[in-house]
Amino acid sequence: MRVLLSTLLLLAAQPASAEGWMPEAAARTAAGIDRQFTLLVVFAGLVFVVLLFAIDVLLVKNLRQDDERVGAPGADRTLYRVLALLLPLVCAVAIFAMGVDGYLDAAVAPMDAMTVQANRGADGLTFRYSADVETDELHLPAGRPVRLTVQTDAAPVALTIPAFRVRRDARAGAGTEAWFEASLPGDYPLLSAGPSLATSPTEPSLVTVHSASDFDQWLLSKSDVLLTLPPAEAGRVLVERKGCLVCHTTDGSRLTGPSFKGLIGRESHFADGSSQIADPDYVRRSILEPTSQVVEGFEPVMPPFAGKIRDAEIDAIITYLQSLSATGEAS
Repeated sequence: MRVLLSTLLLLAAQPASAEGWMPEAAARTAAGIDRQFTLLVVFAGLVFVVLLFAIDVLLVKNLRQDDERVGAPGADRTLYRVLALLLPLVCAVAIFAMGVDGYLDAAVAPMDAMTVQANRGADGLTFRYSADVETDELHLPAGRPVRLTVQTDAAPVALTIPAFRVRRDARAGAGTEAWFEASLPGDYPLLSAGPSLATSPTEPSLVTVHSASDFDQWLLSKSDVLLTLPPAEAGRVLVERKGCLVCHTTDGSRLTGPSFKGLIGRESHFADGSSQIADPDYVRRSILEPTSQVVEGFEPVMPPFAGKIRDAEIDAIITYLQSLSATGEAS
């Protein structure tokens, strides 16, 4: 009995996520979940001990009773019955009160949480951070709340990050979400499997937690097409990303602004009566100060991009425009 009680007390006293007891805690809410889990285990152990003790006492007491007392009216046990009902109720309410704040905190993501979309497709897991950044491994900043939305295009999936104490099940057409705030930079396993216990998990992926500054650099390297694509292709992506194709086309058709088809080398006539052969300097000026030379027949509605776009990005856009053939297709 003493050995069992000592073991339970040691488990209750040891820090959360101790080696051999729980996985390493790497999220802000993980410590609270560990404490609640430990409390439940200790409570269950104490109930087990109390029940064993009560059974032992009752057996010994009944065995020692004289034959004359067998069947005799027993003493009033009302107090014991009331205690037997109230004590478990008080313990249950106390455990609930200790865990409800942590549950609500884990259930509702902060308003300023960064959103990452996880999707399980036929080719595996992908994580989308923005319209132009998608990876097959999850990267997170330390000390910054993240909302993870989980969707699946195929079979149901269960996504588990043990170090964050997070598991979410998603079915096709019915996504789910979780939020967490990673606290320790490092690499942690991420498991993806069907929600059934009969479904074996896939090979574990990784969750890489960066410091806030390192994550910003990583995200920039993934989103900076100038570092990952040839100049002409980077220019095409930038034209789409900056919203240029809302007003301009590449097939010669007319929208709010003139078409990009055959722009470089074409003579442009302006509203003030002047004209100029479109060259790289003209394109650069039109991007930074679009109202300085308004093409005849169009309104000066384009906003200036001065201070909003880098010179290297303008160079890539110019390279893309130069690569457009007379048909509007990249040569």
